[in-house]
Amino acid sequence: MKKNILFILAIIMLLPLVTGAQITSSPTTTAEVAKEWTYQVQVDTDLNITYALEENPSNMNINNTGFVSWVPTQEGQYPVNISIYNESNNAYLTSQEFTLAVVATPANFVLSNVELGSNNLERGFRETETKTISNSGSFAITNVQVSHTIPERYNAVINTAGNTINPYSDLVMTVSYDVPENENSGRKRIGTITLTGESQGQNLVLNREVYLTARNELIIEEVEVRIDGRRERMTSDGLIDRQAKIDSNIELNIRLFNDADTDMEDIDIELFSPDIRDADGLDDFIRTLRPGRTESIRFTFELDPSRIEPEDQPYEIEINVVGIDENNARHGETWILELELDVERRDIRFIRTRISPTTVSCENPRFNLETEIRNVGQRDLDQAMIRATIMDLNINQLRRDIDIFWGDTRTYNIGFEIPRDTTPGEYFVEVYAHPTRSVTDYTDTDILSFTVLECPTDVVDEEPEEEEVEETETPPPVVIGQPIERTEERTFLGDDTYVLILTALVVMLAAIVVIMFVQLTKK
Repeated sequence: MKKNILFILAIIMLLPLVTGAQITSSPTTTAEVAKEWTYQVQVDTDLNITYALEENPSNMNINNTGFVSWVPTQEGQYPVNISIYNESNNAYLTSQEFTLAVVATPANFVLSNVELGSNNLERGFRETETKTISNSGSFAITNVQVSHTIPERYNAVINTAGNTINPYSDLVMTVSYDVPENENSGRKRIGTITLTGESQGQNLVLNREVYLTARNELIIEEVEVRIDGRRERMTSDGLIDRQAKIDSNIELNIRLFNDADTDMEDIDIELFSPDIRDADGLDDFIRTLRPGRTESIRFTFELDPSRIEPEDQPYEIEINVVGIDENNARHGETWILELELDVERRDIRFIRTRISPTTVSCENPRFNLETEIRNVGQRDLDQAMIRATIMDLNINQLRRDIDIFWGDTRTYNIGFEIPRDTTPGEYFVEVYAHPTRSVTDYTDTDILSFTVLECPTDVVDEEPEEEEVEETETPPPVVIGQPIERTEERTFLGDDTYVLILTALVVMLAAIVVIMFVQLTKK
């Protein structure tokens, strides 16, 4: 019987170990003076348990759910021991020990820039608003003072509900001001607020900007975007559903509404875009827009591949509208459209094509085709091609294996020589940009013209006819002191005949001389 009792007592003592109760949470081990430190203890067990602080700083508390809270009053190292017990028999289950390091944070003002008014703020009334000044430190800020540089036209008055801010506490500040009739719409800076105070012998100073927002009564009601004729409506966050393409035609229809009780005059509508140069600076003008009336303005431009950077998308287009009411207050607003491109993987475009010279002839049958291409696709290309065709003359030229990186621009020349017997007239060169070696795969094309001139007619040079000169008989010269010799006409057939006869006589005479010499020798 005694052994059974001892066995039962042993089981009761070991029961907490069998249940496996343990603390699964971890505390933050740093705290700040005058700032509440908290910790929620979490235990992995199905038992009903109680919590106890076996060792803890003064004023630290733990409730029946295991939530620990404490507001330190001074710096230091504080040991903490949290124990867990079985609620049914008050048996100890487990515990958690740690050291809490408490530090002091210097006092400091906390105040954002002071924003007054709103998009619905009416002109011609006096307004009052409250703002909160906070102390983010462990020590109080005393002798709190507020000053400002808001212009007199606003008649601003600023008060605080006291001049002390306790540690980690707030102080309410009240701002009263007038809204002038000629106050421009939108948000603008109107001055500064300066806070001063003292803490632990130190002077504290904080400066903040003051902004005022007044109601805008010249409203952009809608921006309709047409991409290659297809309509899209711009959302409030500046987006549209459709993507544009390179060379797309973009049309913006901007509808304005006068929400004032007076005319809006001298309304400027202008586009600004750092990404699309053909859209940047486009503007229009409305002289007068009556109260409660609407009017639309239209802008058109193209996404010229030579004037955009595909890698910079999405492109931003700022739509800025400004007008003036009868009190000389400026109204208007700005919308920003984000335009995305649907970029092909392989795509090259002609930036420039030019023929030089534009006239040829049989005397000068050559001309040059200059092309400038740009890779606007998503990939670098190493087998791009330019093809030029003169169909009427059955002439084809190719520039193969062009290496061009994504976003780069290259210039290539192709020379032509026209047959000399080409019929005069106008001819056309069709130019194709191919991102690959396939002649059926082209992403851009252009057509240029040149003129073949008529060749001059060949003329055979004729010798000029000699002029007939009437021959006159020239009398013989007269020599003084000598008798005049009379000239007789020759009766010979001619000079050549005379020479022949004379030559024959000489030969015969020579032959006779030879014969006589031979006979004398024989004797």
